[in-house]
Amino acid sequence: MFNTKPVIMSKIYFRLLILLVTFSILETVSAQSVVSITPDSALQGQTLNVVITGNSTNFGQGTNTIQVWLSKGMDIIPSNSVFVVNDLQLIVNFTIPLSTPTGLYDVNTYNALDGYVTLIDGFEVLSSTATGVQQNLEPVSESKIYPNPFSNSLKLEYTLDNPSNVQIMIFDVSGRVLVNSAIEKYAPGNYTYDFSDDIVDLPKGNYFVRLRTDSKDYNYKVIRN
Repeated sequence: MFNTKPVIMSKIYFRLLILLVTFSILETVSAQSVVSITPDSALQGQTLNVVITGNSTNFGQGTNTIQVWLSKGMDIIPSNSVFVVNDLQLIVNFTIPLSTPTGLYDVNTYNALDGYVTLIDGFEVLSSTATGVQQNLEPVSESKIYPNPFSNSLKLEYTLDNPSNVQIMIFDVSGRVLVNSAIEKYAPGNYTYDFSDDIVDLPKGNYFVRLRTDSKDYNYKVIRN
C-alpha cells in the first residue's frame, strides 16, 4: 500500500503558500498612498488650490491631525489651509513664494491613522520669469541666526534694504508651523528677532526658521540641543 501522507502534506503546504502570497499582494495593494495632485504644477508667486487624492487613506478620520506640505531637500512649502472632502480626497491651498527654487517637489501628508504618506516628485514649481512676472530687488542684504545649535536662546539679525512686510516662522521637519509671528510693515534698517519666548517648549531636534518678506523667503536650518 502506498503512503499518501507526503502527497497530502505537500498539497496543504502548497495551499498555505498560495494564501500567504495572496495576503501579501492584498496588503501591498491596500497600503496607503497619494496617487495624484491636481493641478500638479504652479508658478513662483502663485497661490492656488489643489486636489490631493489618496488610496486606502483615512483623511476624514484624522481631521484633527491632518498636515500637508511640499518638499524638496531643505525647501519646504507649507499649506495655507486643508479642507477634508472625505477619506480619499483633500482640497489644499498653497502659496508658492517667488523665491522658491524651481523643480519637482514631493507631496507629503500626515495624520495619526495613516502616518506619513508621500507622492515622490508629484508637484512641479515653474519659473515665473518665463511668463513675464517680475521679481523684486533683494530685500535683505545681510542676515544671521545664532547661536546654532541653540539651547535657551536664539536670535535672528537681518538688514532690510527696502520697505517690506515681514513675518518670521519656525517649522518642524514635517513642515508643521510651530511659531508664526504677526505680519508687520518695516522700513529699511537693522532688526533683531528674539525667539527666547517662542522656543521654551521646543524639544531637542532639527527645525527650520523662515524670514518672509514681500518678495523673498529666507530659510535657516537650526538645531536645539
